Amino acid sequence: MRSVIPTAFVLFAAAASLLPACASSGSGTGEQQLVRSPRHVEGDAELAGGFRILDPSFREEGGVRRAEFELENATDGELEVLYHVEWYDARAVRLAILPQLWQPLALAAAARVRVRAVAPAAEAASFRLLFQRPGALTN
Repeated sequence: MRSVIPTAFVLFAAAASLLPACASSGSGTGEQQLVRSPRHVEGDAELAGGFRILDPSFREEGGVRRAEFELENATDGELEVLYHVEWYDARAVRLAILPQLWQPLALAAAARVRVRAVAPAAEAASFRLLFQRPGALTN
């Protein structure tokens, strides 16, 4: 059975830094540049409600911890977003890692994409997925 986790409440016991997403069925990601924000930016909870997180798993290979999961567009239309993995230590304190790196993503209705997140620091113990609309970080 496929596990589904509501995106707005995602907190995994894992670790962080973004690797480029590998597209699966129906994705329109293409070769796009990361968006760097020199300041902390909160996510858009309404936008996050348009996604589901499927099949989360965690691995450690060669001393590198990573989380993998699929993002599914749960809406009836295409979604164009920026997403970011925000990391926390074992006490649930956000790791202040700047700049924040936001990955562009475009998904057709019901499409999925596989995401891999690798820990940026040894103290990373959990994370949360944040979403923003394109252009929101440059305003």
